[in-house]
Amino acid sequence: MLLHDIEDNRPEEKPLFVTTAVTTVAAWFVRVVCPRFATLLLADLTKVFLSGFCWQLGGFVAEDALSLSDSSAWFALLTGLGDGAGVFLGTILFDVCLFLAFGKPSLGRVSFVNALVLAFGGLCSGSAWQPMLNLVTTRGSSFVMGSSIVGAVCGGSFLAGITVVELLRMHLASRDVSVRARRRKFLRAVYFAATLSLAIAGSAAAFVGTDARYHGNFLQGVVGERDHSSNVSNCLKAGCATALGFLAVESVLNVVAPPGMLWLDEQESPIDDHPAGSSRGSSLVFGPSLNMDLLDSERPHCGGSSSSREAQRDVSSKAGLLV
Repeated sequence: MLLHDIEDNRPEEKPLFVTTAVTTVAAWFVRVVCPRFATLLLADLTKVFLSGFCWQLGGFVAEDALSLSDSSAWFALLTGLGDGAGVFLGTILFDVCLFLAFGKPSLGRVSFVNALVLAFGGLCSGSAWQPMLNLVTTRGSSFVMGSSIVGAVCGGSFLAGITVVELLRMHLASRDVSVRARRRKFLRAVYFAATLSLAIAGSAAAFVGTDARYHGNFLQGVVGERDHSSNVSNCLKAGCATALGFLAVESVLNVVAPPGMLWLDEQESPIDDHPAGSSRGSSLVFGPSLNMDLLDSERPHCGGSSSSREAQRDVSSKAGLLV
């Protein structure tokens, strides 16, 4: 057999850049996308679902028990309170699930404060939903246009509420922390709240699908309310609607956003060591994330002694303050 025949029978080797690209994409999904979706699904089943469920429950209380019109300010406030209560309960439930599964985070003041911050954002967003729905239906907007407007306003209201609370936290923080450090923490919190508000807008837009009166509502068959259905059934549909919209928008962001750019990602900074901040593996806005470090926290560390790792962390912290 000739030498060139032997060479022709060898399997073709893939170009190096193809192998590198496949490896990079696989590492991206394992280290970034998969942890994001794990956190997203848990948050969707707790915080987001309960926000829609309790909003609808507040609506039934206002309409049936108190005989309030859906165009009244009290109706908007009660539904907003229901939304905020659902977010608060869902946040506590979210933290409890992580604590039972991984022993983190510790269920203390930070968890309670995060729940209150998010609850206020839910109050603002939930209170804006019914007035905006009334506005777009009165003007005869199409379902897609109307739900988009409602979602955008509710997402913006959530961001505005979080911004106000974080601004108060910045001014009330301990004076032991420099003004620059407090301001930096505030800007970080507002940025991550903005990434979260995009998904909140999606949940509010999908929530419009529960309105059976809206012409062209293509979500009617999935989450639309029925007159003959029980209140509990309609509350479950409301929770499913918010969870569905939140999941749809956040799934896209999970795939396209770079690491460290979403509320789902682990956020660590020198500011987080302050008691008013959040701990490692905890978002400044939405609480702890189910990242790979949380899953690997019980495994032994390699690559240097603890003293060398502490020294590297100190250098990183000093470098972070200069940014």
